[in-house]
Amino acid sequence: MSTPHGRLTLWASRREPDVAGFFLDEHTFVLGAGGWAPRLAALAETARPGDSAATNIDLGRLVDRAANHALWAAALVPDETRQKLRADPQLASAAALTNLVVGIDLPGGLDALVVGDVATPGDAQALATKMQETLRDAKRSAQILMLGLGPYLDGVTARAIDARFELRATLGAPQVDDLLSRLGAFLALARQGHPPGFP
Repeated sequence: MSTPHGRLTLWASRREPDVAGFFLDEHTFVLGAGGWAPRLAALAETARPGDSAATNIDLGRLVDRAANHALWAAALVPDETRQKLRADPQLASAAALTNLVVGIDLPGGLDALVVGDVATPGDAQALATKMQETLRDAKRSAQILMLGLGPYLDGVTARAIDARFELRATLGAPQVDDLLSRLGAFLALARQGHPPGFP
């Protein structure tokens, strides 16, 4: 279904109207959920040239690093977000992140890479160690095992390179097809109120 929004038109499905998007121009489609699509459309209507992310030098450098992937995202981590992470003992190691670059390639399978810069090599190692522990615990999780997702975590690695944290996930084409089938079945059950392995 379509909804006019100024000079733009929001597009959404009747089944999930909370997920909507709009064509910003002939090359760009903007998608948002949780009420973000109308907000983004409003920003697009009132944006000034100086509001463009292209004027942010630090963000521009991140985009240059990410743009060689088929799908990518780049973000500067705000100080407010880092303070919230620092206050949570489970997430405190992530508070060292100053930025994130995400790249996804689909060369007959899936190769996803998340890279974040931190202040020191020690911060990078602490974050890598925390992620390695999280992956180890996830492989032992009854819910993960029940869903048959344990083997897919074997393709996920975390490491520190100087003052940079790197998380990589690699799956072959058969694994991607099987994972999508499993997730589709799980979502179908979840919509019925019967997700397997969850109360």
